[in-house]
Amino acid sequence: MKKNIYFLGVILVVVLVFITGISFAYWSLNLKQEGENTLATSCFDVKFNETSGSNIKLENAFPMTDKDGSGLDAYQFTVTNHCETYAEYNIQLEVHDTSTLDDQYVKIKLDSHSPQLLNNYNSMEETLLHDTNKGYILETGYLDSEESKSYDLRVWLDERVTTETKNENDSDVEKSAWGGYITLSASYINKPETNLSGINVPVVEEGDGLHKIDHKEYTGTNKGFANSEFRYEGSNPNNYVKFNNEENKWRIIGLVNVQTEGGVDERIKLIGEEIEVTDEEETNWNDSSLMNNLNNGDYYTTNLTSEAKSMIDTDIIWSIYQNDSSDKTADSLYQEERENGTEWKSTNDIKASIGLMYTSDYLYACTDSLSTDSCNNWIKPKEESLLLSEGSTKKIQPVLYLSSNVKIVSGSGTTTDNYILEMNEN
Repeated sequence: MKKNIYFLGVILVVVLVFITGISFAYWSLNLKQEGENTLATSCFDVKFNETSGSNIKLENAFPMTDKDGSGLDAYQFTVTNHCETYAEYNIQLEVHDTSTLDDQYVKIKLDSHSPQLLNNYNSMEETLLHDTNKGYILETGYLDSEESKSYDLRVWLDERVTTETKNENDSDVEKSAWGGYITLSASYINKPETNLSGINVPVVEEGDGLHKIDHKEYTGTNKGFANSEFRYEGSNPNNYVKFNNEENKWRIIGLVNVQTEGGVDERIKLIGEEIEVTDEEETNWNDSSLMNNLNNGDYYTTNLTSEAKSMIDTDIIWSIYQNDSSDKTADSLYQEERENGTEWKSTNDIKASIGLMYTSDYLYACTDSLSTDSCNNWIKPKEESLLLSEGSTKKIQPVLYLSSNVKIVSGSGTTTDNYILEMNEN
């Protein structure tokens, strides 16, 4: 069942001002939603309503940079599912068929997403309104029963637009007009979840919980990594697991791609609580006393039970990667960590049972940022180094991958109900 709700926005482009003999376009942008729009049936009620006082009315606006456009007052709206069924929905922007301004000059910012040109969004297969000829999907979301999602929408003219700019049909942009409708389509689906090595876990779209991470197509020399993973994000998701006969000391990073001696596969990745280990000041991880301590030394022989050791995958190939992540995203780091022959990636990967987290592991756990500049997540410590040095003693968080024979048999991942692991001998 599909329903749509919409508002009309119009951009008028005119030349109004001349200063010291140099002309420039003086633009007018007006978007306005009057009141609340609601469409409902006996079993489906998704509301698309205006937040009080949130009308955009930008007069005498002009082409602007992404920084300035992102600072505009937002048009705010809320989508609510009042039914008893889980729903999937699309937020769409349909272009009025009288529009003459090319979509490549219309800039969109929805919530905290990076600004994009309208024509860079995925196109709708078919528009919902009779007076539109094309449309774009701005976002796909999911709503549980009685759940709401609020949005901030900003629209402006791209900074490339000048009095000399032409549309693709060679008409003058300064004499063009553009109109559009926000529409909503929704349908019932089964609540998304994934099998986390034996137990079905809900997949969430925002906030604390297990998130699906869609990677850009992997183009590195180490081919074969899947295009998606499942990782826990947020300040305190329910990802505690009883391991090494310890409760609340180990947590699940996610069900992630990994290189093994047998090829690329997916494994449950765990991270332990912060511990202190003795280590010399060394730069080569493969030959370091820390690596030996974790895999063959006191930590491995003394701190881990025989059952815990039997659950660890010992065929993992760990990437050795120099941390230079001050201005990089989780996605870019994920690829570079797996790409041999780059500026920062060592070719001396190592087979080991226990290691440290990748920088991308840390950033993918964030909810508010995918860069090291700002990150709110459950992994400690929050320092960029991820490896704290205090003289000859280091504070680290051991990281390991569970064998494919290990299954989660019970639990909910909370501090009072840790996930419980068992070896599957089949």
